[in-house]
Amino acid sequence: MLPEGNKMYNSTYEAKKAFRVMGSGYTKIHACVNNCILYRNEYTDLVACPTCGKSRWKVDEQKNKIYNNIPAKVLWYFPIISCLKRLFHSKTNAKDLTCHATERKVDIGVLSHPADSPAWVAIDDKYPDFASEPINLRVGISADGVDVNGGNRNHNVWPVLTVIYNLPPWLCTKRKFIMLSLLVSGTLGNDIYVFLSPFIDDLQLLFDIGVETYDAYAQEHCKLRAVVLWTINDYPTLGTLSGCPYSGFQGCVVCGEETHCIRLLESNKQSYDCNRRFLLYDHPFRRQKKAFNGQQEFLPSPKHMNGEEIYNKNVGKSLIGTVLNVPGKMKDGYKARLDLVHYGLKPELHPQIEGNNTTLPAAGCTLIKEKKDKFCETLYNLRVPQGYCSNFSSLTPPKNYRDTYEDVDEEFSTIVPHTDNILPRIDTPDLQKENYYFLTDCREGKGQT
Repeated sequence: MLPEGNKMYNSTYEAKKAFRVMGSGYTKIHACVNNCILYRNEYTDLVACPTCGKSRWKVDEQKNKIYNNIPAKVLWYFPIISCLKRLFHSKTNAKDLTCHATERKVDIGVLSHPADSPAWVAIDDKYPDFASEPINLRVGISADGVDVNGGNRNHNVWPVLTVIYNLPPWLCTKRKFIMLSLLVSGTLGNDIYVFLSPFIDDLQLLFDIGVETYDAYAQEHCKLRAVVLWTINDYPTLGTLSGCPYSGFQGCVVCGEETHCIRLLESNKQSYDCNRRFLLYDHPFRRQKKAFNGQQEFLPSPKHMNGEEIYNKNVGKSLIGTVLNVPGKMKDGYKARLDLVHYGLKPELHPQIEGNNTTLPAAGCTLIKEKKDKFCETLYNLRVPQGYCSNFSSLTPPKNYRDTYEDVDEEFSTIVPHTDNILPRIDTPDLQKENYYFLTDCREGKGQT
């Protein structure tokens, strides 16, 4: 089956040894079952955690038996340094990794490559010696919990991925250039920093000192350095990575202890009513009472956040469910209306009780049937640049509102800030103001006008 002169390894063990020599191996690091420490460096030879006293090995508590040499928890670490060095051993890859400095056309005001982003420019300005070498890499890190056992709310696998942004935009997110750096089994809570420590040590070495590698395109040995531009994650993971609470009365990772939160008694939820602090001081929304929590807002914002951080998936999904009035998929329900009654806000939206029947007046942002049909028809006929999103014409059945919500909720959340350009003119001034706010904020975050 193989060409003459080529031989296949006789066992998986021999094949793994060959891959390890090529820099494609991984390291298994034992961890405390309570996420206290990794058994590395000064803890390598310990058999119990110095913090909580739990055994390093798997324990059967019912039989009171310890299985020696079977770790209770394991971290799989794929060394990032060898992965990055290996990329430069290919002449094609080495050329693509430096094209941002040699082939990119700079167009002021246009984001055509990650090198045009404010984060990239800020790194270049702060560390000119790092920016002077095109071979130096800018990477992003993505982390999230994965539930491989359906229905279990506790994430039992945490992968950490590394993305290289020196590449052309059409190659950045290709499968071959997205590298698995860490794989953690079990739940982490707020202790993910323990498992990130070997990864962070290597990244620190790459930034401070660098490592020697061979550039196949330039045909010379050079020093490779790298820096992390940003992390990519959802809001709960952002709280986990930053070590901040992401729910409860201090559930804002930006405001922290200054978070303004009230408890909605009927809905049994937390409501964060401090978002107006991020508006300009003379913004008219700050002085409005009835449209918000019945009070004016004049406090300054702790830190400005751009629209991409605020406008997450859940906001887009809730907005679609509210606009289409999909039962069970919107936040504007009976309990939400009772909360309005409790706080004396928007009396025109209070539930109307007539005998045994309770009617909820339509909100200003809810579309009537004719405009719902036009909404679905607009999505069905939508045409966008290739690769921007899925083909809505194959996903969206016209005049089927619930299926429209289920099919396009994730895609639509990426284009809701641009609805002024794709939706028919609808009489929903509240939504139009919200979309304009997010669209403007996203542009400011990207340095656009």
